[in-house]
Amino acid sequence: MCAQQPLALPLTPSSLRLDLSRVSDDTTRSIAEKYMGVGEFVFDSTVAAAHASALFRRGSPLDDKTHGAAQEAIGAAREKKEAWFK
Repeated sequence: MCAQQPLALPLTPSSLRLDLSRVSDDTTRSIAEKYMGVGEFVFDSTVAAAHASALFRRGSPLDDKTHGAAQEAIGAAREKKEAWFK
């Protein structure tokens, strides 16, 4: 079995972005932009509060021993060199 390294997770949940330029209606696009902006503000504020709090620590959820099944799956994927792990 190969040595496991912690999986680096991005701070943001996903690199996917909603392509609002494809929304043809100006009113709908404006509402969607505001909605997404509020969501981004809430997410950023929550992350900032977590960083400032002693109740949270930085790290991957996969570092926690309670996530052993996930670590085993990642280890197996590494050994098999499965594409989803890259």
